[in-house]
Amino acid sequence: MKAVLAEVSHRPRPQAKATGESEAWQRFEIEQGLQTPAPLEQTPRARAIRDINRIAMRHGWASEIVAALDRAGVSYLAQLHDHEVHDLHHHMCHLVDCAQTACDPRDSLPAR
Repeated sequence: MKAVLAEVSHRPRPQAKATGESEAWQRFEIEQGLQTPAPLEQTPRARAIRDINRIAMRHGWASEIVAALDRAGVSYLAQLHDHEVHDLHHHMCHLVDCAQTACDPRDSLPAR
C-alpha cells in the first residue's frame, strides 16, 4: 500500500495548457485532498462578508444584499465601506434572529 501511495504522490501532473485548465486541476487537487486550500482572510470585514453571504444563501435573502448595495450606490460587497459592511451584517443577523423567534422584522409588514 505504501508503495502505491508513494508512486501516486510522485506521479507528475499533466501540464496545464490554459488558465482554465490549470484552475480546474487546482480545484481537483483541493477536492481530492492533494493540496490544501489557501488560508481564508480573517479580518473582521472578511468574516462579516462571508457571514452575510452564508446567511443570504441559506435563507434566500439575496434581495437584502441587493438593497444594501443599491442604498450605497455600489456594485459589489467589496466596494462597501467598513461601517456599511458592519450595518449589513448586523441587519442580516437581526433577520436570522427574527426568523428563529417567529418575530416580524421591524422594516416589514406583519406576517400574521
